[in-house]
Amino acid sequence: EVSLSLKNMGYPFPISKTALVSAGSPHTWPQLLAVLSWLVKCLEGAESVKINPDDTTMNEEETSTYESIQQLEEETDKRFFVYLAEAYQAFMGSEN
Repeated sequence: EVSLSLKNMGYPFPISKTALVSAGSPHTWPQLLAVLSWLVKCLEGAESVKINPDDTTMNEEETSTYESIQQLEEETDKRFFVYLAEAYQAFMGSEN
């Protein structure tokens, strides 16, 4: 169940059920630590974006001028990270 969930989430490497069962053995630690590191990075990336990925259309208010360069840069970064997340999911799902 865990290995299938990781695969559905887009984890790029297979995790065997025996590695999960024998999590305390020294030869499985690097593999499982890599999984934990990947999960943390995914969560950090999702938290840094903090916008709804379905809301990619710009309305009249959003196309107006920004009050500062920093505000423009923040909005640009948010939209770029949404694009990167969608592109990564498409890549991991072998979509062209």
